[in-house]
Amino acid sequence: MTAQVADRFIYLGSPFHLAAYSNGELFYPDQHGYRPFPASTACWRGYCCEYAVKNGRLVLHQLCINHDGGEAEQTAQTSPPALNSKPAALSTETHIGKWLFDDVSLPLDYSGGVVIGRDFIYSLYAHMGFHPAWKYETVYELIFESGNLVHTSDLSHRMAEAREKIAKNPAEDIGDYSNEQIEQWIKNCFRRDYMR
Repeated sequence: MTAQVADRFIYLGSPFHLAAYSNGELFYPDQHGYRPFPASTACWRGYCCEYAVKNGRLVLHQLCINHDGGEAEQTAQTSPPALNSKPAALSTETHIGKWLFDDVSLPLDYSGGVVIGRDFIYSLYAHMGFHPAWKYETVYELIFESGNLVHTSDLSHRMAEAREKIAKNPAEDIGDYSNEQIEQWIKNCFRRDYMR
C-alpha cells in the first residue's frame, strides 16, 4: 500500500493537510456529477481537494480529479463538467487526477469539526493510508456551522502528548496479529473521521 495524498487546507494564509473530520467529507464529487476513479496508488479515491477559509466561510478552492466521463473512448477524453462555472484544465499532478479545477471558490455548507495539521514529522511516516493528526507538529481543530467558522482550538500540545504516549507503547510485531486484526488496521489507516 501507499500513503495517500492528503487534502490541503489553507488557514491563516498557511498550507495545512486535512487530517480528520467529524461529520463526513467536506465535499463529495459525485454530488456534482463527477465519477472519480483511482488516479494512482497514492490516490485511491481519485481526487484531492484544497479547502480554504475566506471571510470566515469554508470554500472549496481547488479540485484535482480523475473523472470517468463514460464508456465511449471519445467521452472519456473530454473534460468533465464545469464546477461553480470554472472549467477544468489538464492537471500537472496526474498521480492525483487528470483534471484540475482551480480558484473554484465554491461555498460549502459543512457543519462539524475539521482537524488540520502542518509541519509533518517525517520520522513518523508510514507507507499506508492517511496520516493522523498526531504526526504533525502544528494542529488546529476548526468548527463550522453551515459553512461558517465559529470556533478554533490549537491541539498541538495534545498531539505532542499523544506522540509521547505512543512512543512509550510501541506496536508489537505484525506477526502477533490475526488476519482480521490486520484488515481492521488497514481500514483504520484510510479512515479520517473522529468523534467530537
